[in-house]
Amino acid sequence: MTLTTETPITDAARKDQIVTASLEIAHLAALARWAGFGLTQASDAEMKKSTVMEAGTMFAFLGSEIERRCSVIDEALG
Repeated sequence: MTLTTETPITDAARKDQIVTASLEIAHLAALARWAGFGLTQASDAEMKKSTVMEAGTMFAFLGSEIERRCSVIDEALG
């Protein structure tokens, strides 16, 4: 059995990781929302309209929820 000791993460490093993660999640949210709205507006899609609407609604909801959670992280960081 090998035991390893990990270097503890400083508060500054932890905050940097959280800020970076929050920014990346926000970018994913914007992409998901953009894709969702694009799907809901796609009139020439090869999928059935109901499928396009369901997928678009899902992406838009996903984007909104990710952004909401990013706001919580940002507020917690002060």
